[in-house]
Amino acid sequence: MASGSRYTPLAEDDFESDDLGLHTHPAPSQAHTRLASPTATLQAYPEIQWIYAGVEYGSLEDAIRASANSLGITNQAYVDWTISVTRDITRREVVNVYNVLGGKLYEHQNDFLNECDTTHATFKELDTSMTGLHTKADTARNLALKAVKENKQLKAELVTVHADLEVLNRNNTELVKQYKELAAKFTQLEQGLSTRTTLGIITAPAPVVSQTSRIKASEPPKYKGNKGSDITLEQWLQKMGLWF
Repeated sequence: MASGSRYTPLAEDDFESDDLGLHTHPAPSQAHTRLASPTATLQAYPEIQWIYAGVEYGSLEDAIRASANSLGITNQAYVDWTISVTRDITRREVVNVYNVLGGKLYEHQNDFLNECDTTHATFKELDTSMTGLHTKADTARNLALKAVKENKQLKAELVTVHADLEVLNRNNTELVKQYKELAAKFTQLEQGLSTRTTLGIITAPAPVVSQTSRIKASEPPKYKGNKGSDITLEQWLQKMGLWF
């Protein structure tokens, strides 16, 4: 909340001397003019001239006395009363103008302080927002650094995988080569066997393995033979052409 020391209004008794001397006061229309803003400059008031019958006098009292003499007013009590009334009117006008201007200045001061408080609050909000933005920026920076680090690790892993793929490719090429060689040899063997079968050429008799020379394998513990038949596992394997 804006705060400020309020001006002290003038009272008519604040004038120490009854002699106003060369004191002047602004015109009523100018005294009540409101300033456009707290930063607006005060309007320059022209110095008031006390002129009667084309003659300029140093004070209002002198002008009043001159006017009384020109009008043939010889009663000094009337003249003094007129001067006294004029002094009171002038004094009240000056006090009123001072109080009005003082009130306006106080209002402008309060408006200025309120604007300062509002501006300060706005700056605090902006500072808080900037702090939040800095925090978000730091978080984004850390995430970016982490992403760069992970990207480097991924690149290193990709290099390793690429090297492994090259090794696999070389091995695959070698396997394909060996497969082709084996396929060619197998084809040659098939062709040789086919030719020999066609010509009826038998280079060597098939080996004859006697029943006693076979290595007998014991039956598995769970094998019970074929139900409904006396054939054994050994005899069944022999029928299938499996030799031990």
